[in-house]
Amino acid sequence: MASESEHVWRFELKPPTSASNSSDSDIVVGFVRKTLRELLDFVVLTQDGQEVKVNGFKIQGKPGKNYNIFDEV
Repeated sequence: MASESEHVWRFELKPPTSASNSSDSDIVVGFVRKTLRELLDFVVLTQDGQEVKVNGFKIQGKPGKNYNIFDEV
């Protein structure tokens, strides 16, 4: 049986430097983008057993605003 510690995920949040002009929203978007990229390196998202390709996300409470997960080419 797996120990509880094997199921803990930790993500380091680095605060912006004092010289940074990033807003709180930019920090959250960057964190979500980086986390999703890392997760998608080893998981495949599915819906009803069919693989789903995702390329973006939305932050709840910000209707109409979409963010890319990956850099645009």
